[in-house]
Amino acid sequence: LSNTTSIQCDLLGSRIQNGGGTVTKGYASDVVFRYYTDLYQGDISFNTTSRNFDLATGFIERQGIRSVNAGMERTLYPSIKFFKTLKPAYWGRISKDLFYDLSETSHKFFLSFEMPRLTEFFGNYRRENEIFSGLKFDCSGWEMFCSSRPLKQFRTSLFFKQAGKPFFDPSNPYQGDEQVIQSETTFQPTTNLAIEGTATRVKFNERATGNEVYKIHIYRGKATYQANKYLLFR
Repeated sequence: LSNTTSIQCDLLGSRIQNGGGTVTKGYASDVVFRYYTDLYQGDISFNTTSRNFDLATGFIERQGIRSVNAGMERTLYPSIKFFKTLKPAYWGRISKDLFYDLSETSHKFFLSFEMPRLTEFFGNYRRENEIFSGLKFDCSGWEMFCSSRPLKQFRTSLFFKQAGKPFFDPSNPYQGDEQVIQSETTFQPTTNLAIEGTATRVKFNERATGNEVYKIHIYRGKATYQANKYLLFR
């Protein structure tokens, strides 16, 4: 529309050939209006995904929902040299579950800032709920992410999340709380060799009793050697 505004429209369709010659059709659509300058970025969107839309397309994660979304981000350039940028933001959503005719709300408040040595911090607090199996569950909580590269050969990051979450069992759903901690480290001693390590812990508790339902630890390691621009070993 102009140097600072735009409109984007998307439409996806799905068609499933069922047994007995029947066909199931579905669609997903959205309209997004965006406003962006050096200091402000915002958008408002309208989204609809039909109940029969095939999630196997990979573009949509949930079917049978209609929502209105809006958000705004402000970029600040502080006079203090310790901070390069500060970015407070808000993002909200009002949704309707088309299967159960129930509404959902989400309000997220963000703060991120950049510092020297490629150091950045991101945090958000959310007040939201989610419909599952005809019941409304609390998904409120907070999360933070911090990454830094103190040396040219070394980069590290840490992610933490604590939020409510339903136990996704259609026959016995209940309110729970999930905690996620993840750390990642990359070491690159030479331009050809990079070594990466990731450690993740996920813990889920039943809120009513406080009992631990599961705890998962995942450790991953990867080494990559770039022999030349055509050949690498991993």
